[in-house]
Amino acid sequence: MNPDPMEVQEPPPHRNEKTIFEICREARNFRTNARSKAIKFAADKEQGFDSEELQKRAATFWVLNEVPFGQLNPLGLNPSIDVGIVKTYGVAYNTLIGKTIIAFARSQQSVLSWIANPDNSMFVRDQLRNSIRSLYVALERLWDKQWTVDNVEDIGTYAINENMIQIMPFRVRGRTPDDEMTPRQGLQLLIQTNILQHWPDDIELAHFNAFLINPNINIRKQDVLDHPFLVTVPHVRESKYKRLYEEGFFFTDDQIDWLENHIFLQGWQGNVGDPSLTAILVHQIEVTQGVGFAQTVFGALHFAKVVIAHYHQYDISRRPLLDDDLRHLLQGLLTGVYGARFNEEFIALG
Repeated sequence: MNPDPMEVQEPPPHRNEKTIFEICREARNFRTNARSKAIKFAADKEQGFDSEELQKRAATFWVLNEVPFGQLNPLGLNPSIDVGIVKTYGVAYNTLIGKTIIAFARSQQSVLSWIANPDNSMFVRDQLRNSIRSLYVALERLWDKQWTVDNVEDIGTYAINENMIQIMPFRVRGRTPDDEMTPRQGLQLLIQTNILQHWPDDIELAHFNAFLINPNINIRKQDVLDHPFLVTVPHVRESKYKRLYEEGFFFTDDQIDWLENHIFLQGWQGNVGDPSLTAILVHQIEVTQGVGFAQTVFGALHFAKVVIAHYHQYDISRRPLLDDDLRHLLQGLLTGVYGARFNEEFIALG
């Protein structure tokens, strides 16, 4: 009697990747697609790929047990849009070992090392913020198409490709009535489990994490994407200071007090050390007959708005640096006020 193919052992380690694929069902279709994708095979598994250019065109191979072949069919996603999912070059079923073989774009770095903060910098780097944004978009797109991602908090669910975190396709499956974890909740779990500890001093990351677990059911996908933590374009973040300042005119006294108790910027003017910014503080005192900017959260928003307007008009060379300067000086201001607008306790005070 022939042995059950699912019980046949994997080939010994000396078998190279190319050999594994040559005994796969539908190998002809796979190799046709492989040529169009310029996939390269290592001559020997231990030897690896002999040039950086070859590595870029190479594939990583996964040998998976008990993975339904149909589960890995195209998900109906647009590769040019859904950058949060690892692109699959080819899939085939190996009848000799009874396993599914998948070729992915080769990952050059582990997810944990890519996420890490080796320089102990205060703020999450833009590259990681953009990656979190793309990942959230991918989770939402899958959810809308009635798919979900298993073990979303598990670092093994992801790979680093195209210099960003991407979802492994074999962790994607069809949704069932029991699936209740939304993309927002899944992203929060991933951040809480794998990212937050690397950036303990980034108050914007902490605010974003809190925003994701906000029980307010009216938070939409676009509200998440508009969160300042996920915005890395300086002029877009700058525009949010002005918008939140203008909205602040409609905050009640109780809401203003709530902001003071939850966004800790007391004495913020004492932290202004840049002479050009100090000059703006002095000028404001002069034009307001000694009043100046209020030592409050709302006063800090006002200051940020004036600083941005001033440099946009008189010193455009400093514009690219403004957002970073304000983020260091007024830590948590932008993300704190943005998040407050969705906080049910804050809303109830309106």
